Formats: sequence, C-alpha cells, structure tokens
Amino acid sequence: MVLQFKTPFMQFCSDFIDCKRQSSAGTDDEWKCKVAAINLALEIGRVEKCVDFMNFLAKQVLPELQERNMAMRPLVKAASIKFVFFLHDRFRDLLGFILYLLVAHLGSKDVVVHTYAAQAIEKILSCNVSSGDPGTTPNNPVIGNMELKIVFYDLIYGLLRIVGNPGWDENQYVMKCIMMTCSMAGDDPQRFANAIWKKLCMALDR
Repeated sequence: MVLQFKTPFMQFCSDFIDCKRQSSAGTDDEWKCKVAAINLALEIGRVEKCVDFMNFLAKQVLPELQERNMAMRPLVKAASIKFVFFLHDRFRDLLGFILYLLVAHLGSKDVVVHTYAAQAIEKILSCNVSSGDPGTTPNNPVIGNMELKIVFYDLIYGLLRIVGNPGWDENQYVMKCIMMTCSMAGDDPQRFANAIWKKLCMALDR
C-alpha cells in the first residue's frame, strides 16, 4: 500500500494523529497514538526512499521538538528525535534548525530523551554535504563552524551536565557527542578543556 500510495499514506498518518488528538485530548491515548504514528512513518522511511516526509516533519515532529517543557510527553519527544536521527539525510536544509532544537533536549531529565538527543546531534555533526554537489568535498560538513558556534556553549554545557550527574550511568552516546563537538568546534573547546577533562574523568571513575 505504501509503495502504491506514498503521499496519501503519509497524509493519512498525519490526519490520523490530528483526529486522535481531538478525540482523546488530555488522555494517554493521545500521546500513544502519536508515538505509534511517528514510529510507523519512521519504519516506512527506512525502507522506502521515495516518500516525501517534509509535511509530516513540519506538522507532527517539529512541533514536539519545539516544545520547551521537557517534562511533557517524553516518549513522544524520544520518538520525534529518533525520527530525525534516522531520516536526517532527508532534511539536510533544516539540519541547522533541528540541531538548535535538539540541544534543548539535553536538558531533559529522562535518560531516553537526552540520550537520543546526544546521538542525533553527533550524527548531524558528522553529516557531510553530498559529494554530488558541485564544489564540495567528501569532508565538507553540513553544519559549519559558524553554525556550531551559535549553539556551542549550550551544547557543551548540556553534555557536561549529563556526564557530571552521579545519578546517571556512563553514557557512551553522550561521550561520543562530546568528542564530535570538540573536534568540530575549532578553538572553542580550549576554553572548556579543564572542565571537559574533569567531568569525563569523574564519569569514568564512577
């Protein structure tokens, strides 16, 4: 059905979420439905490259990532982050904006949310401009140094806050994100070198 009706099927997923949201507002069914629909869309995207997800992203995923209250619908946030993590290559023109939204989710107290956020940020930072574009090289990152500078302080602070929390176990995805951030940020990490090293050593000693 997806292969035959790509665009209508994605519209159906989006309309289904809107319908369930209206009929079950404020109940567990509302967010459970949205998690299921986002995960369904993700699985479709992982096997079918021709489906257009831009409308679904704009209408169903980005509003969740723009919600600043990290205590609201953590499972929906996790599903939304997982969606952009696996399908980030479809949204190259929006990765700078998505990166900005993901940094805020490092402040979530839910381990699954800030772990997915760190993993997605690391993936976005490692994403290169398509080698098919004229004038580009294979090692030409989509997120340039200037774009990273805009979020660098909040990004490194959020990552170190997670690493420095004694109530959480060592998180390999956060560690990898710290390393990727430092390698991409040029001279900026030098100002935080002592703090970064101290936090990492404390985490490894636990």
